[in-house]
Amino acid sequence: MKRMPKKVLASVSLFALIASSCSPNPRRDLNADERVADMMWLTSKIEANYAPLNYKEEIHGFDYEVMKDQYLELAKKDQTNEQFYLLMHKFVAELKDGHVSASLSRSELSGRSKFAFLGFVGHRHGDNFLVKNFAPTFSSSGLYPVKKNDEIVEFNGMSMKEAVDKYIKPYRNVGNEQANYTILMSKLFIRTSLSMPMPESESVKLKVKRGSKTFEVEVPWIIEDYAKFAKRQKEAVAQIAQSKGIDVKEEENKAQMLAQLAGVHPYVTNGFVKRALKSLNGKNSLDVNDLLQKVSKLDPTTTFEFQKPSALGEDFEFYNTFINVLEGKTQAKGPIDSLKEERYVPANIYPVPAAKTYPAYVSIKEKDGKRSAVGYIRINTFSPEADEAVVIKEFKETLKFFRDFGLEGVKNVVMDLIDNGGGSLRLGLKMAALLSSKPIQMPGLQYMLNDSWMDQFQKSSTSHMNDAARVLSEKPYNEMLEMFQNGERLSNNYSAHTLYPYALVANDDMVAFDKAFDFQVAVVTNEMCASMCDIFSSILDENDIAVFIGEQTMGAGGNVVNHFVAPNSGMKVSLTESLVVSSSGEYLENNGVKPDIQMEVNKFKKTKYKEVIKAGFDVLE
Repeated sequence: MKRMPKKVLASVSLFALIASSCSPNPRRDLNADERVADMMWLTSKIEANYAPLNYKEEIHGFDYEVMKDQYLELAKKDQTNEQFYLLMHKFVAELKDGHVSASLSRSELSGRSKFAFLGFVGHRHGDNFLVKNFAPTFSSSGLYPVKKNDEIVEFNGMSMKEAVDKYIKPYRNVGNEQANYTILMSKLFIRTSLSMPMPESESVKLKVKRGSKTFEVEVPWIIEDYAKFAKRQKEAVAQIAQSKGIDVKEEENKAQMLAQLAGVHPYVTNGFVKRALKSLNGKNSLDVNDLLQKVSKLDPTTTFEFQKPSALGEDFEFYNTFINVLEGKTQAKGPIDSLKEERYVPANIYPVPAAKTYPAYVSIKEKDGKRSAVGYIRINTFSPEADEAVVIKEFKETLKFFRDFGLEGVKNVVMDLIDNGGGSLRLGLKMAALLSSKPIQMPGLQYMLNDSWMDQFQKSSTSHMNDAARVLSEKPYNEMLEMFQNGERLSNNYSAHTLYPYALVANDDMVAFDKAFDFQVAVVTNEMCASMCDIFSSILDENDIAVFIGEQTMGAGGNVVNHFVAPNSGMKVSLTESLVVSSSGEYLENNGVKPDIQMEVNKFKKTKYKEVIKAGFDVLE
């Protein structure tokens, strides 16, 4: 018998994985028994896997059992599928957690869900909404009263924040006020009936700011079947691409496959999908073997990452294709040139040659006849495309460059964590340890006593090549197993070293002239610094390594795991399955790290955060 080629086998494995869990939205309305069954599925997943449940009851003042009974009763009432979906979203939002969200895969079949939009996308800018682009079917129209770079100031007579509080936050709440506004403001203008209420009227009144002028406009909602909407947008993308001589079919297929993969794997995050898509730029096809190899390396420790929703939703793969078509195929740029597209960079700098993953430089400033040097490094994620060993080597080389610069070295460093959504726990912990020549205090973690974490510890207790590390892993696993058998939900509080025995080491290079070479760090950050970024910030804060400038970090203090799928609606839910504990015993969840110098970072996106970055330079002088 002939063996199936590896590439074919890998393709079959991937498509089987996707096909096994993709569940289209039901055509008919669910009956009461089916709705109750799905609500019971949701509550059972929370009870078995959600680590902060008792903590949330305490800080938010609710009784989970009472709340569950109330929602089960509501599920029994006559309602449409879309009304039931909203009920499930509201239940999840009660937990006020950055990692916790519910989602439904949109069906390509008509008659399953509706879509409402105003034609444009953008992002929060201070208290307002900045228009940055238009959907493909709006791209060629110059008649629409809203233009690119307009600021939307009011929505139906309400401020943008008031509108978010009223229309969106009841169905998605990350537990951080500023992060809620940053994440959810775009949802006012783009809604799907699978997760948000449809508009109550045919049009909306907007107050628009354009330069120094402010005026009011009334624009119609475009409300249509999602399948028809998606078909029209894809056709518009293809037409625009054809006019530019670009074939987008292959790119659409790759994006769609990756988007579907995010909907079936417990440890595939939105960030993983975006990085995989980025790595495919310029390639003619999807390397399935490479993708499966990357997926096989995922585990609970790689999911300390906030699953930031995209502008048009998780599976609007055609929109990213559209943006790529508009921007055209660009040549690869170096780290500093890429950095300049998103960040303010001073004129007089010395780039760090080794800093490929995390762009870095030394800025030279002259004042009163004296020259001063300050380092800068942007850490945009803790799950970059490059392998961990490569990233660690680059990071160590960057720190050595700072140490060896000039006659005295550069001890003052601005670390840019703005919009860092987190990623790999191990990489983040290793990087934090490298900032000091001496061992630093690491946070503790409490783990949900469920399959995800207990399997992880069981594997560690048997797979370590080093016998000492294996024995150190056996003890917590045996304790967790006993606690699980006794009906406990959460493990004891274990040091982060327990997960990585002997791996979190100080940096021997941080010594100059036989003395410790300690950095003074100014961290610039915002409310979108989440999960591993929360943890990294907390480590620097608790070890007095850094002063913080900007906004309080999100406070998404744990890892996230996806659970599939509700038996009737096909809903999936993502849940926090661990809790990070500070040295003072405080949970990072819903707290984050508070800034020493507060700045409204989101007001400065237009200037590429120049004011915030300069504040970091100034505080170190």
